[in-house]
Amino acid sequence: MKKQISKLAIIVPYRNRKKQLDRFIKHIDKFFKKPIRSTKELVDYHIFVVEQSDEKAFNQGKLLNIGYTCSQKTDYSSLRDNFEKSYNSAKPFRKEWKNHKCSDWDFTSFAFHDVDLLPEKDVDYSYPEDSPIHLAGYTSEYDYQLQFADYFGGVTLFTREQYELVNGRSNNYWGWGYEDDDLLFRCKDAGLPVGNKFFGINKTNLFDYLAFDGYNDYVKIPVTEELKKLTKNSFSVTVSLKPDTQHQVEDIPYDEHFAFSIPGYHCGLSYTSHRRYKADIFDSDSKSQAILTDIETEYFNHLTMVYNKEADRFTFYQNGKIVDSKKIEKLYDYTKEDFIYLGCAHPDNKKYSYHFKGKISEVAIWNSALDMKEVKSLYNNNYIKSLTDSFGEYVSSNNLLLYYDFKHIVGNQVLDNSGWFNNGDIVGAKKGQKVGSLGTFLTVPHRRYGGFSSQEHKKSAWAADGLHWIHPETRGNQTRFFNKVKNGLEDWHIDGLNTLKYKFVDKKELSDNTTLISVEL
Repeated sequence: MKKQISKLAIIVPYRNRKKQLDRFIKHIDKFFKKPIRSTKELVDYHIFVVEQSDEKAFNQGKLLNIGYTCSQKTDYSSLRDNFEKSYNSAKPFRKEWKNHKCSDWDFTSFAFHDVDLLPEKDVDYSYPEDSPIHLAGYTSEYDYQLQFADYFGGVTLFTREQYELVNGRSNNYWGWGYEDDDLLFRCKDAGLPVGNKFFGINKTNLFDYLAFDGYNDYVKIPVTEELKKLTKNSFSVTVSLKPDTQHQVEDIPYDEHFAFSIPGYHCGLSYTSHRRYKADIFDSDSKSQAILTDIETEYFNHLTMVYNKEADRFTFYQNGKIVDSKKIEKLYDYTKEDFIYLGCAHPDNKKYSYHFKGKISEVAIWNSALDMKEVKSLYNNNYIKSLTDSFGEYVSSNNLLLYYDFKHIVGNQVLDNSGWFNNGDIVGAKKGQKVGSLGTFLTVPHRRYGGFSSQEHKKSAWAADGLHWIHPETRGNQTRFFNKVKNGLEDWHIDGLNTLKYKFVDKKELSDNTTLISVEL
C-alpha cells in the first residue's frame, strides 16, 4: 500500500538553545528539499518552535501540546492571557474555536521533535497511517544503538486522530523524564496499535521462588566460618530474579533494590531506579567498584558476580554474557559482618534498607571464581539440573558454599542444598511456584529505522554513578508515573489537550517555514 503523503507540522519544545535551534532549522529546510524515499514525494511542512519563556522547570509535554494546538490556527492576534481551550463535551477532544479563524494549514501529521536531533538521509517522515511511529531510536549519541526497547522519546510521529485520541501528552511532568513513558502508556491504554516484544528465556519449566514485597521482606543468613572467609579469596555469587518496579519509594532519592547483600559497604546485586542491574563491591580504600547493565525491562534475569583474587578481577555477568570487568587489587574487609541478606541491603538501616520487590528463584555462592563457560552453562540450565552436580561446562559444584532453589522450605527457613547448612531465616517473603517461561512481553512502540545526528547538549538523566538523577524533579516524575499513572490513580483523560492552560507572550516568523511561539506556563 502506498503511504499517504503528509502535510507535516514539526513541533519543537525550546528554551535557551539558540545555537542548536539555528542549526536545526537550516538542517530541516535542507532535508525536506529532497523527496521522502518511501513515497518519492516532497513533504509540505512547517516548523513550530514553542519557547518556554518563564523560569519554571522545563515542561516538554505541555510545550508540545501548545505547539499542536497552535498549529491548528493562523489567527494569533486574538489570543489572550491565560488562554484555555474549550471542548465540546459531546465530541471529546474536538476543538471549538470561538472567534478564531479556521486553519488554512490543515496538517495531517505531526512530528514532535527534539531540537538536538538532526535527521539523516534514511529517516522516513511519511504519514503514520496505522499507528504512532517512533523515529529517533538510533542516534549518534548512542552509536546508533537503541537505548532500550520501549524508548519513545526524541522524535515521534502522530496523525491528528491518533494524538487527539490519547488526549495529547500530560501537562504535569516538570523537568526531565517520564513524559515519554507516559505517552506510550496512553497509546496502549487508548487502544492504539503498539508492538509487543518478548524478552528472556521462552522455555516452559517449573520453578520455585520467594516473593518479596519491597518494604519489610528479607532472608537473613547467619555467616558461618566458611562464609566469613568468602571475600578473602576468590568467590562467585549467582542470583536469578525478576524485579517489580511498579512502586517507587517516595521518601528516598532513588531506588536500589538489593537482591543479595553482604552489608557494611554493600557487596551485592541490585536493581536500580534506572532499570539497570548493578553488581557492587568496595575496594580496600572504601571506594565503590560498581558495574551496571544497560537499561532492562522486568523479566527473570540470571546475574553473576565473580571476584578472581589471582587475577585481581571483578566481573559481572548478565544472562551468560559479560557486562564488564574491573581490576581490583584488594577488597574491603567484609569479614566483620555477621549476616548476609537476600531481599534488602540491611533491614536495620531504616532509611536506606533498599528492600527488593519482586521474585528471587535461585541463589548460589561458590568459594571459587567461575569462568565464562560455567556462567553460560548456569544461565542455559533453566532450573533443570541441580547446581550440586556438574553439567556441561559447569565444573565447580564441589566449590558450592550455599545453594537455594527454594524447593526446600521448612517453617520460616529456606534450606541450603550445598551441604554446608547455610540455612536462611525468612522474614515476610512468601513462597511461590511458577510453571512457564522466564521471559515476558513488553509493550514497545512501532519504530522506523533511521539515523539521527545528535547535537551537543548537557546530560539530563542520571549522574556519573548511574544511580542519582541529575535533576531532582525527575524523581518526582518517576514516582508519579509508576505509583499513580500506571496504577490508574491519575486519569490521562483529564490531563492533556483538554486541560491545557498557558499564557501567550509573542509570535515571530523565523523563516518562511518556521514560526516561534513564546509562552509562559
